[in-house]
Amino acid sequence: MAKILLSIYPEYTKAIFSGIKAAEFRRKVVNELLEGESHTLYFYETKKNGGAGKVVGQADVKEVFVTLQAAYMPSGLQQLDGLSVKKMQQMYLCWCRQKEKAPARWWYSDSDFAAYRKLIGWTGDPKHYYNYVLKLENVQKYNIPLDVSCFTYESGKTITRPPQNMCKCLPA
Repeated sequence: MAKILLSIYPEYTKAIFSGIKAAEFRRKVVNELLEGESHTLYFYETKKNGGAGKVVGQADVKEVFVTLQAAYMPSGLQQLDGLSVKKMQQMYLCWCRQKEKAPARWWYSDSDFAAYRKLIGWTGDPKHYYNYVLKLENVQKYNIPLDVSCFTYESGKTITRPPQNMCKCLPA
């Protein structure tokens, strides 16, 4: 079981803690996430847009999916057709049912749905593709955010700067 420190923007931590966002989308992940065990993610909320600049919570990852964008990658992970137009249309119809809203004829021009997609970090733009979808479970928000120096690398060296994406860690 790996422990992973993950940098994430404040708008996404808010969506995760409110239950709106149940998955994290990433282009790259540490190899341990691909081994099929349960892992713990620690959320370092960036300072961008008024974020805390601290570790604000954690979640378990028990399932990782590979998107079709990553189909070329050898992996035994379940594949998720996450970025296809058809999948986006299905997602829009589900969203309309949840909102009890009639679907627009041109689903991709619905500004409310575009705002929702932006909120959860799901885009159809090929320039912003994601190879992995991490399903989040047992999400916990800390009452008192932790400084990044409360974590160490596996080598025992204290983490002094948050990771660009993610890194393996140990809580100090």
